Amino acid sequence: MAPEYGSEGLVSTMVDVYSFGILLMEVFSRRKPTEEMFSGELTLKRWMFESYPNPVIEIVDSELLNADDESIRYRLKAA
Repeated sequence: MAPEYGSEGLVSTMVDVYSFGILLMEVFSRRKPTEEMFSGELTLKRWMFESYPNPVIEIVDSELLNADDESIRYRLKAA
């Protein structure tokens, strides 16, 4: 849920876009914002942002990618 909605009760297109972004992060990482590792200052959003310079394969759920697929490895190296 977008911070604006929780703190101010506002509903807008921006809130929907934010929520959709969080949903995509959950799908691709297979992690939920409510997991124990996301306590205190660490959130799903921050974890994804701080992990970004690393290879995408370290962030994305291994069930979504077949690391043995040569074309995927090539694309990840090019990115």
